[in-house]
Amino acid sequence: MLALAWAAFFFSIIIIFLYPALFGVLVWDAYKAKQLRTLLAALGTALFCLATIVTIYFTTWRHIDKGRAEKKWGSKYDVFYVPNPDESRAVWSAKKYVAVATLPNFGRERWTSKRVSDETLLRIADVDRVFWLGLHGLGIFWLIRQRRLRELLWLWSPLWMMTLFNVIGRWPAGAFRVNAGIVPFTLFLAAFGLDAATGLRPRLARVLLPLGGLLVMAPPLLLRPDWFRKGTFARPGHFDEVFEALVQTPKQRGRTLVLMENSSCRPWKFYSGYDSRLEKTTAPQIRKRFTGKCVGSRLAKSISAQARRKDDFWVLLTDRRKDSAVEVSTRRACAQVEHLEVGDGLHGLWHCQPKKK
Repeated sequence: MLALAWAAFFFSIIIIFLYPALFGVLVWDAYKAKQLRTLLAALGTALFCLATIVTIYFTTWRHIDKGRAEKKWGSKYDVFYVPNPDESRAVWSAKKYVAVATLPNFGRERWTSKRVSDETLLRIADVDRVFWLGLHGLGIFWLIRQRRLRELLWLWSPLWMMTLFNVIGRWPAGAFRVNAGIVPFTLFLAAFGLDAATGLRPRLARVLLPLGGLLVMAPPLLLRPDWFRKGTFARPGHFDEVFEALVQTPKQRGRTLVLMENSSCRPWKFYSGYDSRLEKTTAPQIRKRFTGKCVGSRLAKSISAQARRKDDFWVLLTDRRKDSAVEVSTRRACAQVEHLEVGDGLHGLWHCQPKKK
């Protein structure tokens, strides 16, 4: 079983937030029971896990620019605190904690219904969020009252460890895709919240337990989440709007080249060839009128080289940190440049008309 604690690291990195409480309790229990073999096994496994984490830290995580990562992910996805006068770190962190604590029914963000208005759906979602937060708090209270401190440490400490890692700039906070692995911990805490009803009078418990179970199960069944809509744990990609913008441009003779960097290559390939919804709208026109070319980090050189061929072409940019390089390259190489902002600024398109000599 101890070996599984180490192996789990390679399946879900979230497990590292459980390690302190897990091995702390195991070592303490073995020490109190004077079980030397168990104590040495727990200590050895803990050291082995720590050595694995340290190795990966020095080979990978150490090279991450903390300030740059916080600025990029904080401003784009709001998973790191960006200082501002309207909201303190404490308030921001509390909101992110609530988002994580209510993750078990995150489907509320995707509820759809033909019988209920969007405004009503939002109100129901707010009530559902408060309900799950209440279960979370009740679960913690119930474990403390029952003196089940082991379960409390194992289930609650990962949330605090994740918050600590966020404060030091090493882990995103809130309802974000990499935090989906924390759901088992929050789900069990909520389950203990329901279990707290068993401590009430039998008559009251017989009412509250079925009611709690109904509130847990009914919303996902009646208001089915639309998981096929983009943007579940992050901002929508809006790549379909790139295609819409391109097909609305005047037709050229032959197929027009679209130069793109790595962040645009895979979405272009997927949406132009494999997305069933766009296959009914813009994808066929994109394949007929445009040719996507992935040039990676050689974007500036590719712009200059393509401009010398005297044919109009487009530049598609999803990694907006490269905007300035594209602006400079197109101004130098092109006689006329048309710039379009697409998808709420997630993508940039530049149309280049090369200089005629």
